[in-house]
Amino acid sequence: MPPRRGKAKAKVRRKKVEFLPLIFYDGNLGCLVRLDGWQMEVKRPGERKTIEAFGLNLSYSPLSLEPHWLPVKRYDCKHHYVEKHEYWRSPKPQRIPEWEEKPLDEVLTLAREDLMANYGHYVLLMRQARLKKGGEGRR
Repeated sequence: MPPRRGKAKAKVRRKKVEFLPLIFYDGNLGCLVRLDGWQMEVKRPGERKTIEAFGLNLSYSPLSLEPHWLPVKRYDCKHHYVEKHEYWRSPKPQRIPEWEEKPLDEVLTLAREDLMANYGHYVLLMRQARLKKGGEGRR
């Protein structure tokens, strides 16, 4: 076997971590609410784990025997910048420039806190938008 030259390449490890979905019934809204998502963790030799990408979703389901999840709001950084999708406005994402210089673990915390604190308002906005478009039922 020929001798190795130089140092061996340091192995970078990437791991996609799915969050357990948080699902609950909100009596004031009269629907199920779901918060789920994922993060891509990166571990480089000699460094702490960092978050390289993430997606965080808020959805709701009108009451039925089988939940039918309708997207409400999403935060992600799939395109190498932080963006939000507010589906009651448009399916197109909106950049969040004030978050772009922050570390992604901090951005993920801000996004999670926003969704948890304001989910009721966002669901109401989405339901109003769906009613204007022709109803709350399945499409």
